[in-house]
Amino acid sequence: MRERLQEFLDHMEMVTSKELSDNEREAVFNDFMKQIQFFQNERLIHLIVTVTFAIIAIFTTLANYILQSICVFVFLLAIYILLLFYIRHYFFLERGVQKLYLYYDKLVKNTYYSDDVKKKCSLV
Repeated sequence: MRERLQEFLDHMEMVTSKELSDNEREAVFNDFMKQIQFFQNERLIHLIVTVTFAIIAIFTTLANYILQSICVFVFLLAIYILLLFYIRHYFFLERGVQKLYLYYDKLVKNTYYSDDVKKKCSLV
């Protein structure tokens, strides 16, 4: 997912920096809206997983404090390591989606599209 998001961000940088015909703009916008929805869904799933792991980490920390078992400690360590990677990945997705919002603004709000294309895409 990381590579896909980065490739799409690079693609949008290239596309928004050149002049396009109205048909090309409409096609780019429609594809862009589908892709941004995919990345938003991915971000939501990773938020749910990250919060779940954080809750598990809290309960495991409490269990380790109460039980003081080496097995619980090893499990806690594994949970914290996974949680760090999930947080790192979630913030990458968050930053990527925020960049996509900037491209959306560049495409739509800065009159990148003609009024005719805005009407076709229900932007007005």
